[in-house]
Amino acid sequence: MFTCLLVNNDLEELTIFKKALHDVSPHTICFTATDGLDGFCMMMDKNIIPDYIFIELDMPEMDGIGFLREIKGIDLLKDIPVIVHAVSPLPHKVIEIKEAGAEAIYMRRYNYTGICNMLNLYMNMIFVNLSPN
Repeated sequence: MFTCLLVNNDLEELTIFKKALHDVSPHTICFTATDGLDGFCMMMDKNIIPDYIFIELDMPEMDGIGFLREIKGIDLLKDIPVIVHAVSPLPHKVIEIKEAGAEAIYMRRYNYTGICNMLNLYMNMIFVNLSPN
C-alpha cells in the first residue's frame, strides 16, 4: 500500500485528482492539505510520511517552492519525490522549482485524463522502485 499527499486549495482539482488516483491506484491512500503550510504541519505533527507529494505551485500561506525548501531541509522528508503542478509557470519559476528540489513539474490544465497519465507514470515508478530484484 502506498500513500501520497496532495496539496491544493482548489476543490474541483482535489476531486479530479482523487478520482484519477482511485482509478489508477485504488489501494493508494491520499492525504490532502489546502496549502503548503497545512501539508508541512500535517507531516510534522501527525508523522505522515507519504511516498509521493503532489503540490500546486501557487497557493496562499506557503506556495509550492516554499514547501519544497522546507521539506528538503529535513532529513526525514528530503527524499520524498515532489511533483509540482503549474498551468504555465514563467521560465524563471521552472528553474526555481527544480533548484528547490522538485522531482518533476506537471505543466497542464487539471483534467481527468492528464492526471491519470501523470499518475500512471509516477505510480509505476513507485512499483518498479519497490519491487524486489
